Amino acid sequence: MSLFDSPAGLEGGCRVALLVAYDGTNFVGFAEQPERRTVAGVLKEAIAKIAGAEVEVVCAGRTDAGVHAFGQVVHFDLPSPKVGPERLVRSVNKMLGPEVVVRGAWRVPKDFDARRSALWRRYRYLVNNSPLPHPLASRISWWVPGELDLPAMRTAWSALIGVYDFQAFCRRQRGEHSSTVREVLDASIEVAGDGAGRARPLRPGDGLGMIVFWIKATSFCQQMVRSLVFAMVAVGRGKLTPAEGRAILLAPPGRVVPPAPPQGLCLVGVGYGPHAPGGLAGEASLTGRAADAQLCGYCFGTGADEVGARPV
Repeated sequence: MSLFDSPAGLEGGCRVALLVAYDGTNFVGFAEQPERRTVAGVLKEAIAKIAGAEVEVVCAGRTDAGVHAFGQVVHFDLPSPKVGPERLVRSVNKMLGPEVVVRGAWRVPKDFDARRSALWRRYRYLVNNSPLPHPLASRISWWVPGELDLPAMRTAWSALIGVYDFQAFCRRQRGEHSSTVREVLDASIEVAGDGAGRARPLRPGDGLGMIVFWIKATSFCQQMVRSLVFAMVAVGRGKLTPAEGRAILLAPPGRVVPPAPPQGLCLVGVGYGPHAPGGLAGEASLTGRAADAQLCGYCFGTGADEVGARPV
């Protein structure tokens, strides 16, 4: 049976999952919006041209305007499979790459859902803590010059692990009353791109280089990661203590933390568990966080033997 043979329940067609990477700079987000350029919109248009059929695209995480992805997962139903997976990947990438790239394609059962079947999502946020902005990193990081207290930020960031109401960090549409309680499974901070993994500047004013915020949760609400990073930078600058940063989690409704800029955020992985179909088992992303951190290292001109995120 080939990847695009028809699974039971989709007579004459099949359900397909894609692993997608994209530069979100020139998109208003993933989700479709009328007369606006979105990742879902260009994907649907490309697939329709290749397969000769309109499709509806469902994603694991609806990224906002300017936010990137390297491990986004989407699914859609093809009513009449006319193309094989290799051709689909090749054709989409020829039409949309390098701005949008399909990294893999799999036939999946009819009950697989890119969003609802996901057990967790992992995001990465890059903060460029250097005295000067970096022209090659400006599209993927937030430039924050000046001294930052890394141990204080790590203390506050790791305290996010657990089940909390993140209402102060979530953007809600007017009239929306959905729950903002989320479970954070992992949160860590690393330093990458300086070739030394140092925990403090070599000289006053040098900064720490590229600071990498990792966070993994069962799900996220809108702008949650960006607002958390904004609060952590406030902790790093001494405007909040780690205890005050954590206290925001327990603050009464009404307090709203602004978000950090979108370009530093990237959806790097989605977890579906060991029984997920095809290449979606485990974590659909890069081969690991060290591989993802190479992107930071290469942007900052790190030597090949020094590339990678290093725990601090």
